[in-house]
Amino acid sequence: MDLGLEKKHAAEAIAANLIVELQNSREESRPEPFKLRFRSYNWRQQLVLVEAKDAKAAEQRPVKEINIFSEVGRVLNSKFNGTINMSNENFEAMRAKAKECEDLVEKKEAIVMAELQQMYAKKNEVDRKVETNLKAIEETKAVIETALWSVEMADSAKAAIEIELFMQPDSEVNDLVGEDVRRVDDTNPFLFAISEV
Repeated sequence: MDLGLEKKHAAEAIAANLIVELQNSREESRPEPFKLRFRSYNWRQQLVLVEAKDAKAAEQRPVKEINIFSEVGRVLNSKFNGTINMSNENFEAMRAKAKECEDLVEKKEAIVMAELQQMYAKKNEVDRKVETNLKAIEETKAVIETALWSVEMADSAKAAIEIELFMQPDSEVNDLVGEDVRRVDDTNPFLFAISEV
């Protein structure tokens, strides 16, 4: 009977160790560096957004200057016909600045989107690992429960056989087991040993 309890305790100890290991691996699947990288990406994203706002403001600056010049021209010249006289060089320079700002904004947006996609991919990977670990924990629990049930059944069968052997007269036991069976301890009727020939 003590052997069955030892097996049961050993199985429970193994189960507890496996559960602790799986919980540790679950905690490891959510590493702190990922959170730090996420904050770093978030900070970079905010920096890029600020730069994009600055670029848009720089893009709007020539338009505002044109509006200011046109207002000044209206005030100075009431005969203003709605056209702005500007040299081709100034116009091309302003247009080039506006185009450069647009390109810069598009590049920054593409970089931010790529970083966000990487973060989502890493998050999905971590989620998959956590799900896999949880499934492994459940499978391990099922295996442990099956093993414990098997140990209990074996202990019950062993106890039933020992009781059956104890209940039968010694002559029937000798017929069943053979002539080499002898009683080891008179105080404990369940202990038998097979003598060597």
